[in-house]
Amino acid sequence: PCAARALFVRGIKYLLVFAALFLFANTYGTSFIEHQVVSRQKNQLYEYSQYLEEQYKNTVFDNPSLYITDSLYKQIQKTDSILDTRTWFSDANGLLLLDSNDSTAQNVQINILDYDSHYFYSSYYRNKTLEPLLSEEMLSVILPIVDNFTTKGYVIIHSPMNVIKKQIRTYMSMLNGFLFILAATFALLLFLTWYLS
Repeated sequence: PCAARALFVRGIKYLLVFAALFLFANTYGTSFIEHQVVSRQKNQLYEYSQYLEEQYKNTVFDNPSLYITDSLYKQIQKTDSILDTRTWFSDANGLLLLDSNDSTAQNVQINILDYDSHYFYSSYYRNKTLEPLLSEEMLSVILPIVDNFTTKGYVIIHSPMNVIKKQIRTYMSMLNGFLFILAATFALLLFLTWYLS
């Protein structure tokens, strides 16, 4: 009876420990994982925007009517489909030169600043919409194209927040699954200890 009672007390202690771990994982753990996923995605967007700057700084942003072609649009659209991103090129005044989701953007004369006059004040947005241009929440980075201290335009890369949130849910499911397996293993060991004693 004493051994059984000791095992019962130990089992209650283990249960409380795993309950605390589960609670911690689904509060602070969620915030930590979300921060890591968003930071990683933001860095990836910055790297991609810097690559585009290097490729098109002295062509597209000097003479967009000459260099923004169907082949360029398709090339960027193909990369965006792999990275699950959306790319904008704009001139220094906010006029949209290229939108990887809309091959006709250059001909429509859309100005980003008409929808948010402070849009270029930040280099990074999270959970940002820009109706009607962006109807869903985005993680966005904005890279100014600067030459001789003059801003020639901007490269803007968007990543849908729902994709990022899906990654977070996947990581949390894996973490909770690990905690469940750990708890089940300890419960089995306690049962075997009681059964064999």
